Amino acid sequence: VYEKASILIAVFVLLIAPSVHTIVSWDFAMSITPNWHTTIFGPYFVVGAIYSGVAGVITLMILLRWIFGLDEIIMIMHLKNLSKLLLCIALIWSYFYFCEFITAWYAKNPTEWRIWEYQWERYPYLLIIMLVGSAIAITALSFHKVRTTPALLLPVVILINVGMFIERYLIV
Repeated sequence: VYEKASILIAVFVLLIAPSVHTIVSWDFAMSITPNWHTTIFGPYFVVGAIYSGVAGVITLMILLRWIFGLDEIIMIMHLKNLSKLLLCIALIWSYFYFCEFITAWYAKNPTEWRIWEYQWERYPYLLIIMLVGSAIAITALSFHKVRTTPALLLPVVILINVGMFIERYLIV
C-alpha cells in the first residue's frame, strides 16, 4: 500500500513541480519588468531549482555521513552518481543562461539588454561569483577524484548553492 501510494505521489509531484516553478518564474521575471518576455525563463527556472536541489541533497548527504558516521548507508557510489547528475544539470543550466544572454544580445531589444546592463552595473561582483563559481563547479565535477572524495565535493556543492542563491536574488 505504501509503495503504491509513494509511486502515485511521486508521479503527481513530477507533473506538478515543473508547472508550479514555471508559473512562479514567469511571475518573478515578467511582472516586475515591463516588456520583458523571455520564453526560456520557465525551463531555466525549473532546471535551476533542480540544480540547487541536487546540490543541497549532496551537501546534506556529506554532512550526515560525517556527523553520524553513515558511511555504510551513504556510500561513495551514491555521491558519485549524484555528482554525475549534478554535472549534467550544471551544463543544462549554463546552456539556458547562455541562451538567455545571447538572445537578448542578438535581438538588441533595448528593454532586455538594459536588464543585463543594470545587473552588470549594480551587481558585478555577484554576477562574477555566480558565473565563475558555475565554471569552477563544472570543471571540478568533471574529475572523478572530486566526485568520489566528500572533502573535495563539499566545497563545490556549497559554491553551487551560493551561486544559485545569487542567481535567484538577481532575478527578483
